[in-house]
Amino acid sequence: MIGVEGQYVVRFDLEGTQDFVRAEDIIDFTIIEEAGNVLPSFEFVLSVSDLDILYKLHEGNTLEVVMGAKQTDMSNISLVPLSRSIQKQGEGKYLVRLAGLCNSMKYILNCQTRAFSNQSGVAAITSIANTYFDIDSNATSRDTQTWIQPNCPDKKFVNNIWMHCNMGDSFLALGITSDGKFVIKDMLSLLASEPAWRLVDAPGGKANEIFYDPDFFVEGESGFLNKWAGYERIKSVYTLESGANASISPSIDTMLIEGTLERLADVGTRAAENGLLSDNVHSNYWSSYLRNLSYLAVFSSFKLYTSYQNVYHGMKILDLVYFADTMPVTHAALLSHSGHYIVTKISRSLTDQRFVTTCQLSRESSVLAE
Repeated sequence: MIGVEGQYVVRFDLEGTQDFVRAEDIIDFTIIEEAGNVLPSFEFVLSVSDLDILYKLHEGNTLEVVMGAKQTDMSNISLVPLSRSIQKQGEGKYLVRLAGLCNSMKYILNCQTRAFSNQSGVAAITSIANTYFDIDSNATSRDTQTWIQPNCPDKKFVNNIWMHCNMGDSFLALGITSDGKFVIKDMLSLLASEPAWRLVDAPGGKANEIFYDPDFFVEGESGFLNKWAGYERIKSVYTLESGANASISPSIDTMLIEGTLERLADVGTRAAENGLLSDNVHSNYWSSYLRNLSYLAVFSSFKLYTSYQNVYHGMKILDLVYFADTMPVTHAALLSHSGHYIVTKISRSLTDQRFVTTCQLSRESSVLAE
């Protein structure tokens, strides 16, 4: 076991060999969770002198990682090495680099042909994901149809359903955690809740407070994302049964902050590709697609990156957090990056016996109302 009880502890097991690597032999271990329908990834660089261990480090054997703040409360992470390199470092010693994904490869590889009859989009996603993951959901969608999987992998099919879920005034966000949870969030409901974590630059003693490193930075990417999907677009939809043609253009506004989106006010009219509508899909099939895609784009346009060290917290992707910067800056500068965010990426690294968690926090804008 590596670490300090009460702060962070990590153990590595390999096909029946428990705690197979010593702290001094770990050069770097990093595991990354990212919002979206993607499996968590990892990279592991270690020094190996046991040939029995060396021969086991391949895709046919799973790498089990147990991680937490203390031994009585730890998360189990199962990983599959998909690539490796081995470099001789001297007499009986090898430098090994592994990279791979969490052990749910069937989710991205297995192709199936089936139908989910008279179900909402969220219900269909839950049925599929429940085969591989534990479900963490607060969402229901306002649609019913038969969702047909045309001999494609489950991951690809979930992507298609996700984009067409009718969430009313909200939108849907998905994520997969390293300990095997499939997160499904109705964003309006999530944003109305209390923050799971408070990131502070001076600890105040509350249980959900995290003392972050002082070198955070912010990043705005509104230009490309707005051009792609951040501006409202008009889509012409032809209904096959009635022969009617209609134009749809869902409106996009801020949800997380009281302010405005970072975009031009006079871009003019933008058009989306024409679409077909039939009785085989729900009536908001295309308007839901435009709305979900646009909100996912604008919620990726403003990011804040921060980190904290040598303590494990159970933060996960799609958690609502509050970031507080109380440094002596002007009021306007303070408001531009303090406030509520969604956790969209988490990287946990063990490097030279130092445990560092880096978080990517996202929201739709930095421009707050006066």
